[in-house]
Amino acid sequence: MILVDSMRDWIISHPAAAIGAIAAVAYLVRRYLTLATAIRVVERRIADGTPIAPTSDGDRDLRIDLLQPILSGDPDLESALRDNVLETSPSARFLWLVDRDDAVGLEIARRLATEFGERVRLIETEPFDGHGNPKIAKLIVGSEAVEAPFVAVLDDDTRIDDRELDEARRALSDGADLYTGLPTYVPADTFWSRRLAEFVNNASIDTYLTPLAWSEPITINGMFWAMRTDRLRSLNPLTEIRGELCDDYALASFLRQRGATIRQGSGSQRIRTTVVSGTGYLRLMHRWLLFASILLRDQPLVRRVRLLWHLGLPALLIWGTLVALIEPLYGVPLLLLVGAGRRFLVRRARRRLGLIEVPFGLWLPTLIEAMVPLQSLHAELFRTIRWRTRTIRVDRSGGFRVLER
Repeated sequence: MILVDSMRDWIISHPAAAIGAIAAVAYLVRRYLTLATAIRVVERRIADGTPIAPTSDGDRDLRIDLLQPILSGDPDLESALRDNVLETSPSARFLWLVDRDDAVGLEIARRLATEFGERVRLIETEPFDGHGNPKIAKLIVGSEAVEAPFVAVLDDDTRIDDRELDEARRALSDGADLYTGLPTYVPADTFWSRRLAEFVNNASIDTYLTPLAWSEPITINGMFWAMRTDRLRSLNPLTEIRGELCDDYALASFLRQRGATIRQGSGSQRIRTTVVSGTGYLRLMHRWLLFASILLRDQPLVRRVRLLWHLGLPALLIWGTLVALIEPLYGVPLLLLVGAGRRFLVRRARRRLGLIEVPFGLWLPTLIEAMVPLQSLHAELFRTIRWRTRTIRVDRSGGFRVLER
């Protein structure tokens, strides 16, 4: 009774600290449960699966053509393109899709194409005409040149190796119509690039893997996905979604409506995006969260509520923890507890899943996660985005128009 009375007196004397303590514990328990769910999903899948045939098996044609729409602007572009060719076997051929008016992109692609010979085919595409999705327009052109039995789409800032390609081929050979990977951001050498990497790496498991316990994949990671070439051509999804701005979700929706199966993989692709300023960071986050709002609005009510609860609750619990900063003696240790606990849980989950090690901070990633609800509200209210060289107005249904180039 003495202990209970003391705790009651402390709570009455320090209400802000009490709220913060409850929120901090709830946050860590919530993250533990969602990450543990993702691990169980993947481990159960491994236990139920069959091993892929070795790449040396002469009875299987493992050739894969990788379509890469290229747009210059990132200083890491040439390094990323080169690394992909060097880190994959000759069974992988790269089809680089570059607009004729992208002088820098063409110069890089031509130089590397000469260096790597038959491993690379450079395809010059027509400059964007302001209609439809410019990335999908390039992919439609590139898909006509595919010759391998497997085809994949890989963003120009994304790195991949044979392990991820093998996982994709195994899933497609086992009956999946589309395979998609798990994004891992490798921070570039700027403050804002590190913040972006921490945001994605903190959220990717909860976003892509945990929901598999109660739902089929709702969207895909558009930075890397693969299909069998015959299925791509028979379903013809690229032509059908060429007018959609949010192409990741549009592709997933198109395939589900036709009874196709999507396999969300646990192999991670390494993405390195250079963000040089806070403005660039905010623009990128604004675009992503606006696309997320389109996805949410399109879901049935029950699923929408569940997704909001699943993805939004952790940020709200961080805000609850921040209440404790009214009493810094308690608030600062509680915030450190959340940061350290979050880092420990995410790093542990990544090790269990076999993902590459990435750095995690304490204070800043926690505050960045807390800002997501406010940024989501901003994206809902202000629907003009900047996508590289283009300014685009997006309506609530997902329709869009290019305002300028």
